Amino acid sequence: LREAYPVSDEAWASLAALHKDQGRATAAAKCWEQVLLLNPRRADAYHELGGLAREQGQVEQAIAYWRKGLQLAPQSLDLRIRVAQALLVQGTPQEAVTQLRQGLGAEPKVGPWYYLMGEGHLKLHDYDRAKSYYERAIALDPKDASSYYGLFTACLRLGKEDDAKKHAAVFRTLKDEERNRAS
Repeated sequence: LREAYPVSDEAWASLAALHKDQGRATAAAKCWEQVLLLNPRRADAYHELGGLAREQGQVEQAIAYWRKGLQLAPQSLDLRIRVAQALLVQGTPQEAVTQLRQGLGAEPKVGPWYYLMGEGHLKLHDYDRAKSYYERAIALDPKDASSYYGLFTACLRLGKEDDAKKHAAVFRTLKDEERNRAS
């Protein structure tokens, strides 16, 4: 591909995907960098470079790549979610919540967005909002154990112990089901 199409960003992107599929992260990253040299407007290249950096534990570098991708594709919910996840890992929940809200207009109807909003508000000690977001995440995906755990925690912090126990029981059931499917 490189030899046949040396100035094709599509060829380099295909080669990057092939390297990634074969577990060669360094080679994939070099190909994505070549894609950006040929076409610096490819948000998908920043998306992929961010994912490779995150896999290597380079959270700050991942955020930087994803933010560059967001500059090119501000409506990308996936990039916005990835940045927010990394910001929560870094311990900056207010920035994560802000990132999730930026550039979207209306709230998207996807569970991971609501889950991350719940996580952000939980870490900001805004337990009522966290509870509300976790409930919406569960309404969209009733099998999401993580949202039940977050809802359990928010209810516990709000002093709603009976609700917390109910959500903890659902969380345990879902986790048991996950373990049984895995074995």
